[in-house]
Amino acid sequence: MSNWGFVRHSRTSLSLLKTLRFQQKAHLGSTLSSFFYFSTSGEGRAGNENPVRPAPPPIRVGITESSGRGVFATRRIGAGELIHTAKPLVLHPSLSTVQRVCYFCLRKLRNGGGDEPQSVRFCSEECEQEAKSFRGVETKADWLAFDDYCRSLGLKYPLLVKRFACMVISGALAADLLDILQPASLSPLMISEMEEGFNLLRSAFKVANFPDERMAFLTKQWYTGVLARIRINAFRIEFAGGLYEDLLLSAAASVEAEAAVGNAVYMLPSFYNHDCDPNAHILWIENVDARLTALRDVEEGEELRICYIDASMNHDARQTFLSQGFGFHCTCLRCLSGD
Repeated sequence: MSNWGFVRHSRTSLSLLKTLRFQQKAHLGSTLSSFFYFSTSGEGRAGNENPVRPAPPPIRVGITESSGRGVFATRRIGAGELIHTAKPLVLHPSLSTVQRVCYFCLRKLRNGGGDEPQSVRFCSEECEQEAKSFRGVETKADWLAFDDYCRSLGLKYPLLVKRFACMVISGALAADLLDILQPASLSPLMISEMEEGFNLLRSAFKVANFPDERMAFLTKQWYTGVLARIRINAFRIEFAGGLYEDLLLSAAASVEAEAAVGNAVYMLPSFYNHDCDPNAHILWIENVDARLTALRDVEEGEELRICYIDASMNHDARQTFLSQGFGFHCTCLRCLSGD
């Protein structure tokens, strides 16, 4: 496959600025609240019929001067403080680990997979119940050709589109759920490279005799649009091990997926911009629920940024990696200093 030039942090046009401001006021807040949660120390007194609601995270989504949307602190955040946690919009295990992790939350399983090559497992009855909606659709179709296509080309993002499509067909999610995420401009060549995956996906649903009205959303335009958004917003899921040491984990734009347990797309974490000397980071402890934590003290109004790559790389390596993998030239203070 060619190296798609997706740009995660494109400059925002005037029309997009107006759209984003409207979304932030009328839609973004309610949408985000559905996909992150934040715990406070007090849960209310025993016997209280009106328990204390969890406090909102100390952040807001706003427009930056040069990097589109960003996340800003609404108060001082101390070093090591948990800013918020986030649940994924859509996720999928890596094909190499699909029999060794929970098919819903990606938690590592104690024992290996089932006897059947295509078997999947869950870590709990709760996860199995949560997966019933998309599994009810998924198990009606034959995915051998689609999975072989992904496996042979080393693709991971079409698997996320497949699960997302199953969730839409089941009625669990809206087809336009990901539209709020950063879009990417696609050349005719990029679109043509996606066509085989789209044809295999739609064919699997058609052969399974799903009604046309349930598949009306599944057009080539929808497939390419969703795949483009997933391609620049998906995170590579690796679990912190040992003593849960702090890890600067990267988004999964151009890193091989074999070392990861899977990939996932989140709403709020997708709005964090990159910095080679970040003041926040994202990590996963035991399942796909993401934890955003402050690496140092952050002042009110300061933008929170994470590092998409291995921050220990030298300047030239970082610039090459970010340019080739994410499509932008980093101008953070560390890079401007030549470090």
